This record gives sequence, C-alpha cells and structure tokens, in this order.
Amino acid sequence: ENYHSYYFGNVGGAMIKTYDNNFVMACHFADAEFVYATLIKLNENLDTIWKRNFHTNEYTIGINARETSDHGFILTGWVWDAGPDLDALLLKTDSNGIYQWHQTYGGALVEQGESIIKTPDGGYLLGGFRYNPAVYHSLDALVIKTDSIGNQEWTKTYGNPNVDDDMAHVALADDGNYLVATVYGEFTFGNENR
Repeated sequence: ENYHSYYFGNVGGAMIKTYDNNFVMACHFADAEFVYATLIKLNENLDTIWKRNFHTNEYTIGINARETSDHGFILTGWVWDAGPDLDALLLKTDSNGIYQWHQTYGGALVEQGESIIKTPDGGYLLGGFRYNPAVYHSLDALVIKTDSIGNQEWTKTYGNPNVDDDMAHVALADDGNYLVATVYGEFTFGNENR
C-alpha cells in the first residue's frame, strides 16, 4: 500500500499519536497572503480526517502540538506582524481541531515556542528560545509556565550570556518537577599559530 500523503504549502513540524490511534501533525501553511499555523489529523493510513488553519497574525507558525486531557490539542510556535519582534504562541483547540483560545508571549525581543507539555496543575509549560536581534550571541533557552487558559504565571531563561545557547525542550519528571534540556554554549580558544 501507499503510506504517504502530500500537503501542498505545508512545512512539517511534529507528529503525535492520538488517544484514538490516529495522528496529528503540527505544521504551517503559506498562501499568497498569510502564513497559518496548521493542525492535520490523519488516520493510520495517513488519510486526512481534518485539516485546520489558524491565523492570528500576518505570520502564525505552528511547530509542535500535544494532546490535552480533553482530547483537544495545544499547539506552540510563534507569531509575527510587521516589526522586529516575534512572540511565542500557545493555541488550544477541541478534539475536532476547532479553535478555542490562543495567547502570545513576548515583547521587544524575539521569543519562539518549540516544545509544550501539560503540567500536573492543569497548566502548560512551553519551551523555546529568546534573543535580541540587536545583540550578537544573545540567544538563550526560554521556559514559560501558564495556567489552563494560557495566562502566563512565570518565565525563566537559561544560558551563557556571552554566546548563543539553544532552545529549551521541556518534559515532566516522575516526581512532578519539570525537566529542561538545552545547550549551555561555551567558547574554546586554541593556539592560533598551529
């Protein structure tokens, strides 16, 4: 059998298996006007069950998704309007991919969401990165904790302030604490005369 599908205009992000043994892919779709965050639900043969595009700004990028306890989906990525900054995105849907709410996080810097988990208190933990485009080597891992409807509770950045580090990937530890994986960048200088 032919187990593949093509989706014109989509850039892949992450694919997850759902509670009903289907799949959901988080990605983004571009047309002549906008860039949309996209969720596509596929069956085990990769036939499309539904496809949903979400437009919150001129560019709305979806990069990762997780299934929620109500069998809906929480999508992360970023949004951009004309201007220098990008903001991290959380977007919640129901089990049919119907939009419920979204929140953005950021300010004058570039913030991008890359990974997402549901937390034991019903909120979300978003991992990504933050940097200042005007400052060389300013990229640091970013972690944002929200409540169940995406209201920001706290934000942490991790990394060496003198070099670019990497994005944060988040996970839940067995004891209920959070795990954050990133790269702590270092410069190593050798003998230039060798």
